[in-house]
Amino acid sequence: MPKNDTDDGRVERAVGLLLSNVTLKVPEAMRAARFLGTQSDNEALHQRVRRLHKKKLSQRNNEGTPPRQRLISLSSSDTDTSYLTAESPMSHPPPVAKGIRRTTSQTQQHRVNKKAKSLHDRLAFKRATTRYAQEKEKRQGKSAQQVCDETEGDYGVTFGARTIQEYVK
Repeated sequence: MPKNDTDDGRVERAVGLLLSNVTLKVPEAMRAARFLGTQSDNEALHQRVRRLHKKKLSQRNNEGTPPRQRLISLSSSDTDTSYLTAESPMSHPPPVAKGIRRTTSQTQQHRVNKKAKSLHDRLAFKRATTRYAQEKEKRQGKSAQQVCDETEGDYGVTFGARTIQEYVK
């Protein structure tokens, strides 16, 4: 990656801004780092900033320091002033599933397993709705929640009582 003479540290400044404010986009960070309007629209420069940002993030994650967040102000000669604030990070973020490429046989087996589970769930739902319809006609029949509990015990599938009631009218 050849370094251009016109950069003079602006790429590093843009990456520093991206690291300090997680809500900032690459073009905004470039404008804040004093890139011109045409330069901040250049995809090659965007890629250079992204690559350096990714490298710095991996270095930071290896060190174990949390990312800093602060209030920054963007101003440029060709844009109005805008204020960006860092949002507070989630205290319990959802886990990120790791994408794993499956072989053909693994994909086929996954599909078979998914279809079998879907069929099992449909049969359990059908059993719950028909059972609730029978109990509803009785004078002292069971409630929808009792039917759902029985179905969970028999099939191991959980349904909401309101869902069963909506399907049985």
